[in-house]
Amino acid sequence: MKTKVTAFGYLSEKIGKNNFEIENVPDVFSLKAKLEKEFPGIKGIEYKIALNLELVNGNAIIGEGSEVVLLPPFAGG
Repeated sequence: MKTKVTAFGYLSEKIGKNNFEIENVPDVFSLKAKLEKEFPGIKGIEYKIALNLELVNGNAIIGEGSEVVLLPPFAGG
């Protein structure tokens, strides 16, 4: 199963691309582990994950055709 991933901000810089696909990640915890293994530059960086346009706190199942967005911390003024 392939999952579409979009990375924003400095996460895309560390990964080296904004959009990519990743395979065989059944849930958010597995996704984070695989991302940190494939892209060690993001290890230790705090970021949020949105799954199908909803922020995920904790773990969630990633189904077929799901879209994942990696969001760096926001600052505002």
